[in-house]
Amino acid sequence: MIGLSVAMALSATCVISALAADPKPDAVIKTKSIDARVFLDDRIKADAALAADCLAEGRKWLDKNAAEAAAARKEDPQFFKDGGWDFERKYAIRSVVGDRYVSVLRNDYMDTHGAHPNSDVNTILSDKSEGKRISIRPFFTETADNGATMKAMVKAVIASLRAEKKKRDTSET
Repeated sequence: MIGLSVAMALSATCVISALAADPKPDAVIKTKSIDARVFLDDRIKADAALAADCLAEGRKWLDKNAAEAAAARKEDPQFFKDGGWDFERKYAIRSVVGDRYVSVLRNDYMDTHGAHPNSDVNTILSDKSEGKRISIRPFFTETADNGATMKAMVKAVIASLRAEKKKRDTSET
């Protein structure tokens, strides 16, 4: 009996610790149709402009998916008998270059009760000095489509593939 009491106490402590460790979402929508959350990591929260940008995008994503879930529930309520859709978006800083350029990893999880949940990962590049998102393309002008560098790279890749095919004695297809 004492062993059982000790085991139950340890289990309760582990559950409480696990619950206490769960981060609090920065934005939430919870309805009969959807349970959706957005999380910002602490490094993003430390940058007010970046946090505001990510949170605004995250809230827009929540609203869009909540509207789609509500419409789907209205059209086919039988698909929601076991609960609503589950969506989660997490923003985390991946790297900071020169204390200016911030690479943010945006990780999405979506469960609409299909065959399996889906996920999507994207990277956002932000310029701290400009206080906004930027495109990575200007950093790689020498590799513009149909530019000399890109053509040389394509030619080298094709030559490498042909050499590998010849080495493996495979056909051109």
